[in-house]
Amino acid sequence: MVSGKASAAAMLACLALTALLIPMALRLDPWLDAEIVLAGWWVIWTVGLAYLLFTGQRVSDDHQLASPRNWLGSTSTDPKTGKVKSRSSGSSWWSWGPGWSIPGDEGCVMALGVVLALIALFFAAWFLIEVAIPLVAFVMYLVLRGMLAKAANDRHSCQGNLFLAVVWGSLWATLYTSPLAGAVWAIHVLAKRMHGA
Repeated sequence: MVSGKASAAAMLACLALTALLIPMALRLDPWLDAEIVLAGWWVIWTVGLAYLLFTGQRVSDDHQLASPRNWLGSTSTDPKTGKVKSRSSGSSWWSWGPGWSIPGDEGCVMALGVVLALIALFFAAWFLIEVAIPLVAFVMYLVLRGMLAKAANDRHSCQGNLFLAVVWGSLWATLYTSPLAGAVWAIHVLAKRMHGA
């Protein structure tokens, strides 16, 4: 078995490097760059899938979502009872320091605005770190791992047969890259018509 997480990460890294390096190196028309990147992606998919099919390795589903962090304080588990208990340090970060004064109504409005902005920033950071980034990473893992597993876990009698492995790898690679190639072609045709009109 091959790790699904490692396989998806390796495939994503190869696809991302191809998408970054080819346009930087060639500096052609953007449409030609996009087509060459897609051709590179097809080759990467073909080689990766042919390797998995030839060696007979299956792709496992080894990703586990981690539990969210505790952002407002540290907790520990009591070894005797197994219950989670909260530890708080001597002072809470909600308390105001001594000697702080806010003059008049304008100062209150300004202080309230700062507090609300900090709260909004805190929740935005929490959402980004705990929800958005893990969700995007999980969806990318799910898609790439699913694509790898769909092709590699269905053996096609390719183990030890390089020709069959390359044929099936290229067929799956074509299936995976053709929607992107169709989208690039359609956008190119629409852009030509809009600029030509």
